[in-house]
Amino acid sequence: MKYRDKFLSNIESESTRKSYETLFSKMRELEKVLNKNIEDINTKREFLLLLDYCAKGNTYNSVNVKYSLLKRYYNYIGNKNINLITKYDLNKIIENNKEYEEKRYISKEELIKKVSKLENYSDKAILLLARNGIGATFEAKDLIELKIKDIDFKNNIIYNKKIDDYTMYIVKRAVEEKEYVSLGTYEKVIIYNPNSQYLFKTRPTKGTLNGLEPLRTSGFRGRMQKIKSELQDDSIILSNLILSNVVDKVIDYQNELGRELTQSELRYYLKDEFGLTKNLYDIRKMTRQKLNKLV
Repeated sequence: MKYRDKFLSNIESESTRKSYETLFSKMRELEKVLNKNIEDINTKREFLLLLDYCAKGNTYNSVNVKYSLLKRYYNYIGNKNINLITKYDLNKIIENNKEYEEKRYISKEELIKKVSKLENYSDKAILLLARNGIGATFEAKDLIELKIKDIDFKNNIIYNKKIDDYTMYIVKRAVEEKEYVSLGTYEKVIIYNPNSQYLFKTRPTKGTLNGLEPLRTSGFRGRMQKIKSELQDDSIILSNLILSNVVDKVIDYQNELGRELTQSELRYYLKDEFGLTKNLYDIRKMTRQKLNKLV
């Protein structure tokens, strides 16, 4: 971490610094998965894994930008082995990302089949709630800070959003869940603190006030990574689930109008309806991909 902080302090451009902060956040997620300090990786395979993880779903230009950022950082700390990555390797990642793009939209029916493979109801609830649009405003924070008292079971409403019956059934089971079976290569059962007010409870430790505090963002991201690994599906990420819900709403609105929204109309609609000011390109592309499948 000391390398990253010192490196960031030497960057004058605010936009570049933000790009590195996002990149370092992804690196911390991968560290939890690998249980290894990312600065210590040295093989080509490890660097390809890092680049693929940081650039998942990105376009040609974005993959090259991510590689340039990583290369600059690793050369700064004296780890020259990142230079083992070739142009062929970059093109391979870009090719794989094109295949990934086709899988970004996830229907509710598809997701219900996928979550049936998960043992913990809280893990199922995370994915299903995201697919219902919980997280569209602040992504992980909306889920992490969701308290049981915020859930209106009578009217199927959470954060003023209407939630489908199946998801609410899973949420109810998650509320009743008293333990969590860890995902990974070995089984470990975590007993929750029943006094926690949060839907998604954390491990009872001294650092979490015996399980009374909410999950940290890093812990939530790590959990999402493990869920994705458990399902063996790279498309199962928070943004895809949230944007799939947005795509459904966009298509319904376009059907009402009887035409496709223009770029400007879509921008205004997303801002007014969801408070979204980004992901315009992704939403438009995912919308067209879904409509093409329906033809």
